[in-house]
Formats: sequence, C-alpha cells, structure tokens
Amino acid sequence: MAGRNSFVRSGVTSGWVSLSRMVSMKPGETSLTVMPYWPSPEARDLVRVRRPPLPTEWGSAEDLFAGLGGTANRYPDGTYREVARHVRSRSLLAAKAHGRLALDSVYLDIKNLDGLRAEVDDAVAVGFDAKVAIHPTQVPVIRAGYAPSADQVQWARHVLAAAADERGVFAFEGIMVDAPVLRRAERIVQLAAD
Repeated sequence: MAGRNSFVRSGVTSGWVSLSRMVSMKPGETSLTVMPYWPSPEARDLVRVRRPPLPTEWGSAEDLFAGLGGTANRYPDGTYREVARHVRSRSLLAAKAHGRLALDSVYLDIKNLDGLRAEVDDAVAVGFDAKVAIHPTQVPVIRAGYAPSADQVQWARHVLAAAADERGVFAFEGIMVDAPVLRRAERIVQLAAD
C-alpha cells in the first residue's frame, strides 16, 4: 500500500474496521483491503489482505480518552493533549519496529481542513504511512499532505544521483549525507510516484 492512501472508518456489527483505499484507488482498481480497527474474532474473519504488511492504526484519541475517563483529548487550539501524543508516538514506533504500516488516527473536526492539514503535515513528517479519513472532504487534504513538493522531489533525486558516485558518508549541498538521509530521499521519491 502506498503512503498516500486514505482510510475511511466504517462500523460493522462485529466491531470497527477500516476500509483502506476506498476513495484513493487508482482508476480501474476495484478491490478493497479490509483490516480490523481493534480486531475481534468476528472482525478477523472479515479481513482480506492484498499484500503484507498489515497496516496498524493507533486508534483514536476519542477512544483512548473514553477508556481513560477523560473529558477532552485536545486542547482548545485543536492540538492533542500529552497523553494522546504519547500514545500516538508509541504506536508509530511500535508499528515501524514490527514492519507494519502506521496509520494516523482520525481528525473529527470535519469542517476544519486547515487543522486537518496541520495534523497531516505532522503525520508525514514523523513517518505515518497514511492518515485515516472519516469524511470524503478530508481525502484531498490528506492526499495533498502526502505529496512532496517539487523542491523536495528535486532535492531527493539529486542527492540519490550524487550518492551513486560516492562511497559511505558524503557532503551534498552543505549537508552530511549518510544512510538515513538516503532513506529519506528514497521515501520522498516513492511518495512522488504514488
């Protein structure tokens, strides 16, 4: 699954599932991949994975705070409280450590597309593979957030081309380039191709 996928959450009688690629499919694609949101035995029977790794979603701050007995998972400015940030970060790290795709949780304020974009930008920056959408109006914002800028793509292609003539660590445009920088450049090129 590509990083620019958008995921739509849909309730079923056996539990919550996420329907991936529902609105982000390329023309001509018809099948969906269904994955458990918090799998129950019944929900696991509904899972049909087209190819691994199975994505993981950290759930929602709303679910987290409901379970904790909290009353507000976000500050008045719309940003997450520290507990939600902590769980979000740990879920991202766990997904990546286990070779899973990391899905960032829903953004409930459907009309606040600027707030959604800020959250998408953060999700992209820290390494989430996709952001879960709960409304069709959110999909273009999510897609745009996962699309690297022309400057980022140009930099990534240039640094990867320069690496072909280098051994080990080298300098490029005033920055040190090593394996992590090359992986970031590869990711940018991959996102541009999606």
